[in-house]
Amino acid sequence: MKKFYISAAFFAVVALGSTVPAIAQKSKVIGDEAVAAAGLAERKLDNVAFRVVLTTEWFAERDGEAFNRSVETFTAVQPDRFQSISEVNGTRIETIVVEGRTFRRTNDDEWESVATPPIKRAGSQSTTLRFGAFEGGAVFPAGNGKFVARGTIDGQEVTQYETRKVLADSTPGGSARVETSQVWINNDGLIVRKVTEQQTTGEPRFMRSVALYMYDNIKVEEPILPVREN
Repeated sequence: MKKFYISAAFFAVVALGSTVPAIAQKSKVIGDEAVAAAGLAERKLDNVAFRVVLTTEWFAERDGEAFNRSVETFTAVQPDRFQSISEVNGTRIETIVVEGRTFRRTNDDEWESVATPPIKRAGSQSTTLRFGAFEGGAVFPAGNGKFVARGTIDGQEVTQYETRKVLADSTPGGSARVETSQVWINNDGLIVRKVTEQQTTGEPRFMRSVALYMYDNIKVEEPILPVREN
């Protein structure tokens, strides 16, 4: 059975038709409340129906205007129904997978059935795909996560945590990226919101992503294909 893994660390559906490069990683285990809670919430996504909308912006300077922006939506109804919508530079690409059958359209064009599911994987690896692979691919957590506050989002009681890590290139002269994430988890242990910022050391350029998760009335239906005349 094919499964699509979603990581709230940096959610993004991998570019359609692309594969994710293999990344050799080594990481230290951090046994604190924040990291444990976030990890458990991410694993719960394997067994629930959900939709997540991710807005990602890239900035040349932290307080400047965004020079690039994308909006991506991923819907999962386990075990075998998925929908991906990517909107970049005015182009909208939608893909639906239902029981192994894959359908795709661009903007408002007609649906087409495609032979191979273009969605390979989704999750934190797409962060590397977006920013360029580190040759070493090492991941080193930088200090423990922490509890931030209790509050409410859309009427839900949530607990806010912060986690921080460094993605470091282990090759000589390699750079590093500092990633800080704020995650809000409801009383059912599900992620409601996640905000992630990532910056390369020594450079002003950085990325911010905001992921909003929904769990009510989630459906993925097979599209109606056009009737083609011979």
